[in-house]
Amino acid sequence: MFTLAHDAKAHFLNRAPAWEIGLFNLGDDCLDAECAKRPGDGGTIGDLSMKSDASAAEGSPSDSGIGRGEKTVSPGGPGIGLTSTSSDALAVGALMEVVGSRLLLEPILSSAIVATGLLVRQASPAQRERWLPVLTAGRAVLAFADAQPGCVWHAGTLRGQARAVLHGDVASAVVVAALDAATQRPMLCLVEAGATPSLRRRAYRLVDGRGAADIDFDGLSPDVLAVDDDAAAAIDTALAEAAVAQCAEALGCVRALLSATREHLAVRQQFGRPLGANQVLQHRAVEMFMLQEEIAAFTARAQQALALPAAERDAIVAGAKAYVCRAARQVANDAVQLHGGVGITEELSVSHHFRRLMVNATLFGDRDAQFARFLAGVEGGAR
Repeated sequence: MFTLAHDAKAHFLNRAPAWEIGLFNLGDDCLDAECAKRPGDGGTIGDLSMKSDASAAEGSPSDSGIGRGEKTVSPGGPGIGLTSTSSDALAVGALMEVVGSRLLLEPILSSAIVATGLLVRQASPAQRERWLPVLTAGRAVLAFADAQPGCVWHAGTLRGQARAVLHGDVASAVVVAALDAATQRPMLCLVEAGATPSLRRRAYRLVDGRGAADIDFDGLSPDVLAVDDDAAAAIDTALAEAAVAQCAEALGCVRALLSATREHLAVRQQFGRPLGANQVLQHRAVEMFMLQEEIAAFTARAQQALALPAAERDAIVAGAKAYVCRAARQVANDAVQLHGGVGITEELSVSHHFRRLMVNATLFGDRDAQFARFLAGVEGGAR
């Protein structure tokens, strides 16, 4: 199962860098009050156990279970999906912040959150019984491919292409959103990614180091999970969950970028004094901090919106991701600029956070698509 780090107070201390705690003078009373507001008890956040161990903090796959894709999934319940309770959304948010800050490469978003969530909600009892035990044990990985309209289901077979499927290079099976040729409506199906002439995949690395694949389907007979309105609703829910998780991941990246930038400004010397002594650079750092807090606020609102009706949820989530993509990219740009030439080197984490944010902005609906969806939702609500 996912075992992240530490008790509730330590979790909050780790979320807020030491300089922020000093800036706002948060004493033990304030921390105790903040921890009391957070979900879970006995050192948990939502449904995810928070245990302190160095390997989890470093993202080690050997002890934390994250590298093996392990998760706690109830065959009849919501699993690690985000929509059952607000505490689930906060728990996954805490997890994704760690993914962003530590730049984890494991298929947590694609497999544990999106594809497994679809499987739990839409699969038959027999399908769940087949897949959930191996997913829980970490012996299988799922991927999600939104292949509409390039992939078509007709006469019981699947034909078409899915491009840039995140972690499709290591997936044991792929949950595919395709188009039903007869009804021109979406459908969901599950395709095993074994060695077969009917499925070809070309694996490669994205610029941030994560794996992906282009997958060709040529006459496969998939397991159907959902059709028509059920499929459309399930796909919309999965994309909303992915967007909210990506907002939290962006927040983790931004916290790491701001921490690294502040340290650089304090340590790097020019003309006998720290870079941070220049007021204009202090202002830039403050602007980065304000964007971080805005990203945190948008992320929290998007997490709350997952419990709302679909139309209202989709508008809020789309607006949140559109803004977070823009704000996080601005923080990344500033972090690189304030570091100078070293900010784009392989040896410094700043460049890797920049790439992760750049890639995430194109996955599961880019900024322009999300903003258009937000406008459509606002206009629809106004009517």
